[in-house]
This record gives sequence, structure tokens and C-alpha cells, in this order.
Amino acid sequence: MTSSDARSTGLLFVFVMLYLLVVPLQAQYPADLESKELRITNQMTESAVSSLTSHGPILISSNRDFQSQGWPGNGTVENPYVIEGLSIQSEENCIFVTRTSVHFVVRDCRLSSGDDDKGIGIFLLKVSNAVLENITITDLSTGILVDRVAYTSISRVVLSNIKTGIVLDRSSDILVNQTSVSDSVYGVHVSKSQDCVIRDSEVSNSDIGVLTEGSLDVTLSGNLVYDCTHGFFIHSSHRGIVRGNTLHDLAYGVSTSYSDDCRLIGNEIRNSDYGAFLTNGDRLNATGNDVRSNKIAGIYVRISEDSAFIDNMIMDNAGTGLYLKAGSNCNISTNEIGYNSVSNAGDYKDATVIVTLENSWDGNAWGDYHGIPTYAIPGDRKSVDNCPHSILRTHSPDDVVLEFGETASFIWNISAFRPDRFEVSRNGEVSQSGKWNGSNLRIELASLDVGVYDYALTVNTTSRRVWTDTVSVSVFDSIGPVWIDGPEDTSIESGGRFSIQLTAYDPSGIDRYWVNNTDDFTIDLNGNVSDTHVLSVGLYWLEIGVADVYGNPLTTVITVHVVDTTTPIIDGPNDISIHEGTAGVAIVWSTFYDLNPGSYQILRNGTMLREGLWNSTSESLVISLDDLPPGTYVYSLILSDTSGNSVEDEVLVIVTPQETPTTETTTPTTTSGQPPTTTDTSLTSPQDSSMAPLATITGFSVAAAIVILVLSRRGVMPLSKKGK
Repeated sequence: MTSSDARSTGLLFVFVMLYLLVVPLQAQYPADLESKELRITNQMTESAVSSLTSHGPILISSNRDFQSQGWPGNGTVENPYVIEGLSIQSEENCIFVTRTSVHFVVRDCRLSSGDDDKGIGIFLLKVSNAVLENITITDLSTGILVDRVAYTSISRVVLSNIKTGIVLDRSSDILVNQTSVSDSVYGVHVSKSQDCVIRDSEVSNSDIGVLTEGSLDVTLSGNLVYDCTHGFFIHSSHRGIVRGNTLHDLAYGVSTSYSDDCRLIGNEIRNSDYGAFLTNGDRLNATGNDVRSNKIAGIYVRISEDSAFIDNMIMDNAGTGLYLKAGSNCNISTNEIGYNSVSNAGDYKDATVIVTLENSWDGNAWGDYHGIPTYAIPGDRKSVDNCPHSILRTHSPDDVVLEFGETASFIWNISAFRPDRFEVSRNGEVSQSGKWNGSNLRIELASLDVGVYDYALTVNTTSRRVWTDTVSVSVFDSIGPVWIDGPEDTSIESGGRFSIQLTAYDPSGIDRYWVNNTDDFTIDLNGNVSDTHVLSVGLYWLEIGVADVYGNPLTTVITVHVVDTTTPIIDGPNDISIHEGTAGVAIVWSTFYDLNPGSYQILRNGTMLREGLWNSTSESLVISLDDLPPGTYVYSLILSDTSGNSVEDEVLVIVTPQETPTTETTTPTTTSGQPPTTTDTSLTSPQDSSMAPLATITGFSVAAAIVILVLSRRGVMPLSKKGK
């Protein structure tokens, strides 16, 4: 058995034993995260490959061989020897350089073997100052073997179908950069070397991505390792640095055993059985790593003293997040540990190890922390986190129902250990977004129209936790309008027209007005109510309504009272004076008016002569004065409307007696010469001459009494009426 075979067998035994120790933690978890491939390729185009020069194997065993074999350059750093543009196939060593110290470069070459179990692409033995770049190596046992080499750079090398990609053995200050290894047993094997760096490289479909054994100060930085059994395996190698790598779909992401003072910083490890498997190492430091979606455990630590696990994100693992067994004086603080299926953490004893110092769990954020003073760590060590936090604490507010026009707000009670950003959208349209400081978010609800609004909140943490919640806000309008200038009971005079202007308000807007009595009233879109015709005297019950745009009504009943307080109008005839026996004289009332005529009465000296219905304003009332004996008469016309308003008009009629004519008789004179006698017939009745003064006085007295009587009934009124 070769030393290489023995070494492989020993490693397999170690891994089998480690696996058996942690089988009880195993759980099933479907992880299907997208791979982030580097896809490193060299710069050799197809045309460049076809233009390569076939060349036999190259052997250089001293500095002089570069010159003697005719390789261009002089071996200085400014003008190194150059081997380039060659295609070499060999089942042994394609290029073998040993015991040199000059600067040389091997580039733009293609190296292969007819048998993938044989041959070495480039073998550097006891050399320094070499640069290997832009090389394709396939179908060999070992791609690049570096043995006891210093100050050498390997860049942009693509190795495939190689048993061992790159071996750094007993070397120092070696840089492997932007190199890809696939389909191998070991991607990069670092053995008993120091100050080596493997960075920005890619290893896939291999048993072990990078293996370090017995080495010091090896740095693995910015690499991508996937679809391997082991990502990085650090064994008996101290002060190693694993920084900024992405490892996924592995059995073991990062494994350390019997290695002290190693640091895991800012790595992303996912979709593996174990994110990190750390055993028998002291003073380990894991800081800022993102370990999630692994099947058995995020970070598994066994037998470790004085180690620190700080600021890591250990989430969504199917088993345990951070499992610590037989740890002593370890510091676990300010990590985000949550949403792991079996448990977020565990702190356990080991029957084979005596532990004297407790571990310190302090200030971590937990996915299942609910605000109690301490957080109990599962396990028989009875550890507690005395200052726990929540990774992301959320509380969804209730849905909101608002009356239109109301203002309100709701609060998302949320907090995060490491908040990042937030975004609020309303019905799918982003309304707010920005940096989130971890405080509650208040949403003000104002000026919302009737409808349903979905407010969606998305918050992110720096640990890529995302929480989304939706609150439904329903705005209804169930309240009708209110009157600003509303209807009131109204009274109008008969013959007048009715009109009022109404004003109603509703936040949604006014849609329409209406009245119940459309025969007598109408209302327009602006709330103006008017009659459709002159209203009859009476009481009208009027229901007036208004509705907003959502059909919410407001109705009010008012009365419109049409009253008649106006007395009828009479323009009566003048007083009349006639002689006894005059025929064809009458009192005619032809000018009188009222909107609501009722009845009439005609009286003479207080005695009813005639009465009846007053039906028309165009009719005339006629009273004949024929056959009236001499005397003074007061004729009264009383008009009453249907509301009881009345007016009276009086006409004074004086009938004077018929006068007897006076006849003058002329008596002829006789012959005696006397003049004839003449008789004068006057219009006065014959009176006794002795009674004449008394009759005259009596007549004037009666006439004066009648005038006084008339004036007292009618008010002061002359016998002759003006304007007639």
C-alpha cells in the first residue's frame, strides 16, 4: 500500500467514527437552494487550443536547463523563463521541474494522459518562484504536485477527471487562485505546508474539496465547493482561516478535527448534512457565518475549549442549529439561531470528557423567543441565555373597517435583532419603503374612498429573514347626508308661490333629491323645491328626501300651509240721490275681487235683501231702486271669502218726494182796463203759509240725522265719492 492510499484509508476511518457519533441527530429535510457557481474557466479559446504545439514531456532539473532547452527569458522576475502554447500527453510527468530557484512561467498549455490513473500534469519539486497560469489538465492521476516548493502561484487552471487535483506538500507561500477542480478524489490537498492560500476557486463532484493535514496558517477564501462529500476538511492543522466561502450540497460543509485556533468567518454553508462539523479543537472562532437549510445540524461542536461562536446566522436547519457537546468555557453570543426543526441549540455533557467550566450563552437572538427573561438551552448542561432577543418578532394587526370619512391607523408590532429594510404596498402598489430600524410601523388611514384596500408589509433582516403580512381595510358608507340648509315648516299667503333652497352634505357626495308629492311640487338636482302651480288654500304634508352616491337616504317631513288672510276687494258705486218715481235706477256692484270667493249679503238699512254664493269674480250684483218711497236708505254689500275674510261696502240712496207743479193764472182784464191775473205753478207741494218755516226746519233736521247715521256707520265719508 502506498503512503497516499494509507492516508486515504486513515481519513475514511476518522470520518466513519465521527459519523457514528452524530447519527442520533440526523433528520430529514428537503433543501433545494439554488447553487451559486463560480464557473471558472481559463482563457484558452478553441482556436487557441487547436493552435497548441504538440510537445513531449518536459524535464527541467536545474536553472541551467531553462537556457539549455531554449526556453525564452532569463529567469528574473522581470523576464522569467516561459513555457507556453504546448499540448503535452504523458502517462508519467507532463512537466517536471526540480531544484530550480529562477523565475519561470508555464502558461496556455494543455496537459493530459491516455490513462486517468496515471501521470502527473505538473510536478514541481524543490523549486521556487514558479507561476502556473491558464492551463487545462485532464485525465491524470494528479493534476499539479507541489513538493517542497515556495513562492509559487497557480492561477486559472482547470482540472477535470483527476484523482487528485492539486497537492501542496511540505511547501510554503503557495497561492492557488481562480482554479477549478471537478471529478476528483481531492480537489486541493495541503499537507505539512504553511502560509498557503486557496482563493476564488471552485471544486465540485469530488470526495473532498480541500483537505489540509498537519499544516499551519492555511487560508481558504472566496471559494465555491459543492456536490462533494466533504467541503473543507481541516485535520491537525492550526491557525487555519476559512473566510467568505460558499459551500452547499455536501455531506460536511467545513470539518475540523484536532485543529486549534481555526477561524470560520463569513461563510455561507447550506444544503448539506452538517454545515460545520468541529471536533477536538480549542480556541475555535466561528463569526458571521450563514449556516442554514442543512439536514442534520447547522454547527456541530464536540470537545472544544475556549472557543467562540459569535454573530452567526444558524437557521432553517432540519436538525439542531448549534449543537455543543463537551464544550468548556465557550462563548456563544449575538448569534441568530432560529427556525431549526429539532431544536435551535443544545448544550450537552460527554461521559468520556470531564468539563470544569460552563459555557456562556449571552445575547443571542432566537427564533422562538417570546419575551421571557431568560432562554433555556436544551441539554443536560442546564445552560441559559440571560439576555435573549428575538430574531424577528411580529404581530399582525386585525383587519380594519372604517366608515367613509373616518380616519384611523393601525400598527404592525414588529422588531428584529438585525433589521434591514421594509416595504409597504397598497393593493399591489408600493407606498412606502426604505431602511428599517426595527421599530413598529404605523399606517395612517385617511382620505380613503369606499372600497377594500389590502395593505401588505414586507420586512427583511440582515439575516435574510423575510416576513410578509397583509391587513385588509374596508371602507363603507352607511350614513346618510345631513342638512346644512334643511327644510322647515312653511306658511305662504294664498296666491303666492312656494320655493325653498335646500343644501345637504355627505362626504361621498350628493346623488339626488326627491319629494313625495310630484303633482304639486318639484325638486331639481341642486335641492331647489318649488310648487308646480298656485296652491289652493290648505295644509300640504311634504316628504323631502336626499341620498348620497351610495344610496344612503335622509328624509324629512314638513308642512306647507297655504293661508288666506287677505280681505276681498270692492270698488263700490257712488251714493245715489233720485226723485220719487224715477224708474230704471239701480245700484250695481261690478268691481270686486278675491282669490277664494265665498258668499255675499245685501242689506238695506240692516235688513237682508239678498244673499248667496259668490262664485265668480266677473259677476255683477244689481239692486233695483224702482218704486222706493221717499226717504234715505243705506244699502250694504258684505263679501266673505272661503277663509272668513269679509269686507263691506255701503251705498247711500236718498229718494226725494215728487214735487207738485205751480200754475200761474192770468185773468183777463175787463174793459175796465185792469191787467189779467197770472197763476205760477212751482215744483213744491202746496203748503200752508203759516207752516212753511216749520216744515223747512223739520226737513233739515231729518236730513242731518240721516247723514250723521250714515257717517257713523261708514266712517267719515262725504256723500260724493271720490274717483267715481
